[in-house]
Amino acid sequence: SVVRFTNHQLVNTVFPFYNSTYRNHKDGKSKGEGTDSKRVPTKSKAVAALYKKLAEVVSMLAQLLSVQPLTDSTVLLLSSVAISPFFVEPISELQLSALSLVTSIFAKYEKHRRLLLDDIMSSMSRLSSSRRNLRTYQLESQERIQMTTVLFLELIQCLAVLPLDLVGDKLVDTDSVITAKLTSAQRTAYVFLDMWLAKCSSKNEDTNYRQLLENFILDLLITHNKPEWSAAGFMLSVLGNLLVASVINKNLGSPVRLICLDFLGILVCRMREDAKQFEDKSNVVNQVISGIKFEEEAKQNQNVKEDDKDEERLTQPV
Repeated sequence: SVVRFTNHQLVNTVFPFYNSTYRNHKDGKSKGEGTDSKRVPTKSKAVAALYKKLAEVVSMLAQLLSVQPLTDSTVLLLSSVAISPFFVEPISELQLSALSLVTSIFAKYEKHRRLLLDDIMSSMSRLSSSRRNLRTYQLESQERIQMTTVLFLELIQCLAVLPLDLVGDKLVDTDSVITAKLTSAQRTAYVFLDMWLAKCSSKNEDTNYRQLLENFILDLLITHNKPEWSAAGFMLSVLGNLLVASVINKNLGSPVRLICLDFLGILVCRMREDAKQFEDKSNVVNQVISGIKFEEEAKQNQNVKEDDKDEERLTQPV
């Protein structure tokens, strides 16, 4: 099928070409490398062309998902196609196409959400926890965040999207629908962050999940005041409550509580800085408003004086 072909080409052709960690080494050579150096440019062009076509296919699969019910086996395969590009760099065009696909799956197929979260968490071992070339997605403010952060935020935000005909439908309780969607988003955020914290405290993990979570928190702090990333503040709230509950839970081991305390310290410190900046900006805005009001009052007083002079001229005898 198209889905199987797409997945096969991504895993065996596109990913190895763009990321060396996906290459199968054999006889000291990476998969996709030939002995004739003259053939490399041709192969590069061919893979680049295939990459663009696959990005288009993934976008069309997302559109198909919105109009056509699919079997569980197909959804599972689509999930693999949608998740895997986020852990390969640099394939931003394909990642944006995959973002549309994964959010469609996540919003439409509730019973697959936990499987998607598990797949994301297990795939995070491929991420680098270093800060070099970490943030590749540029915001409108010119700031940058990780592509995986975009994925997490979009997954939460897609759960809170309201139907277009909700307001005009008198048979539906609007408040109940909104509450249900927010509850679903909150529950999903809690489950995912709880899984992440558990990974941070596990001694059997080779991946530095603690550093990955810290990078994620820093991204949330960058985006939490931006209206287009409404899930950032939402996830910070959920994370804060989860960290506080973990710190005061004496049944947890000391290492886990210390990790949560460290993350809580990062949150409090940055939020305090943001509050100070907001206060400074508020003072500047208040000064500007006061200046505008003063100018308007001065202008009004000037107009009144001019009107009084005109009246005096009119009342004076000729």
